[in-house]
Amino acid sequence: MVKSKIIPGHRIQGLQIQKRLPWILLGVCAIILFWQQMRLSSLSAVLQSQEKEDPRERLGAARSTVDNSQAEDEPDSGSDTSMAVEEELEALYQQLTEQAGELQRLQKQRADLERRRDSAKQNEPTPVSALPGSAHLRGETYPAYSHGHDGSKALNFDGWVFYQGFDFDGGDLIKKPQLRDKPELLIEAARDVPECIALNTNGWLKRQVPPRSTWKHWTDDDRKGLFVRADFQIKP
Repeated sequence: MVKSKIIPGHRIQGLQIQKRLPWILLGVCAIILFWQQMRLSSLSAVLQSQEKEDPRERLGAARSTVDNSQAEDEPDSGSDTSMAVEEELEALYQQLTEQAGELQRLQKQRADLERRRDSAKQNEPTPVSALPGSAHLRGETYPAYSHGHDGSKALNFDGWVFYQGFDFDGGDLIKKPQLRDKPELLIEAARDVPECIALNTNGWLKRQVPPRSTWKHWTDDDRKGLFVRADFQIKP
């Protein structure tokens, strides 16, 4: 049987939610930061207003011959209010500092997720049909090793298409030269490697199939060629 990677639907939804989570948290932090800034601006305005009102109150008290004891009490009240405002401002500053740290952590998490996503994309095998020039390859199915070493006719292999006289350099996963004369064992070895989508009769398991322009090897021997997984079969 051909092994294929099938990602369950609930896992795909989980990955999508995981990708969106940093953006959601960033939005929440932005709203909190905006609200804190508005509150900070309001408190600063109150503090400035009180600082401006104190001299006026003293002047009004002097003109209206207010008792000296009452005039002395006003600075104390203003001082207490200023201290309370400063303490609240300090608390807000600490909150903003903590939220800025959380925002930085979320940004790092997002960058890490993007790196892992890019790495996963690079490791995914490229379907043959999606490669440029692949449509020019002949799509006939050839019998594997139509003339074996012992003169007998070899069997076709379920799930694999044999392209006689074709091969390419690169995309190698592992080499099993000791199996080159035993295609059935090569196929079994390839089935145990999920990343393998092709193998040549020289014993190389491969994870990709390049464009048509590189398929120019081994045309002198009909026993040599390339097996390609049936789900990546090249069609004209």
